[in-house]
Amino acid sequence: MSALADLQRMIADDLLGRAPAVIEGLIADGARADRATLAGVYRHAYGARLVEVLEAEFPGTRGLMGAAAFADAARAYVGRHPSHHPSVRWLGRSFAADLAEAGDPVAAEMAAFEWALGLAFDAEPGGIVSVAELAALPAEAWDDLRADVQPGLSVIELHHPVHEIWPAAKAGETVERPGPLAAPLALAVWRLGLDPQYRPLQPGEDQLLAAFRSGASFGEALGSLDPGQALNWFAGWCITEIISAMRL
Repeated sequence: MSALADLQRMIADDLLGRAPAVIEGLIADGARADRATLAGVYRHAYGARLVEVLEAEFPGTRGLMGAAAFADAARAYVGRHPSHHPSVRWLGRSFAADLAEAGDPVAAEMAAFEWALGLAFDAEPGGIVSVAELAALPAEAWDDLRADVQPGLSVIELHHPVHEIWPAAKAGETVERPGPLAAPLALAVWRLGLDPQYRPLQPGEDQLLAAFRSGASFGEALGSLDPGQALNWFAGWCITEIISAMRL
């Protein structure tokens, strides 16, 4: 390993609190502050900037938890999950799991939802299946029909209706933590044009979509579902651009 890489690792370990302080020994006293003060500025600024990144990525989670609790959770997260990617865009990829491990399932689900929204927004655009294409399919083709979904589609399982309070929490309004749902909810998150979308999937609809995503044909995915209902769901997915392509 080069001397520069060794130096970078030493400073990173210091900034993240993983090793004894070294920055003071690498810098000189300044005209207005001594080296200890300057090193403290470096340490604070690095962590504070990463907390700001998480605040921007998870505004609804911050609104739900409160600014102080969120900042504490974010600082702890950065210490456990330092950024390893050149872009801080990916810093929060494990934030939801970290909140769950910390014993806050509601905030964890809100964070998972917001992360899915970000993935949908950033995803490469897929194709579009028109109503005319759908109507032109002969009846005998449906059994072998396979479909591709939009690259940014996520389906997350919720045990609390965090998507219902997200707009208010994101806007900084005071929100109450929702109680648990009677049954788990599958929430689809994707992008329509330039705007992220989300909606709950009906019982059975989530199974059909999961089967398509695994590569199953319409006939294989149908299982015990009502064919007419399955056709309606599929048509709705095409209209709302969840489906990006059909193939036989």
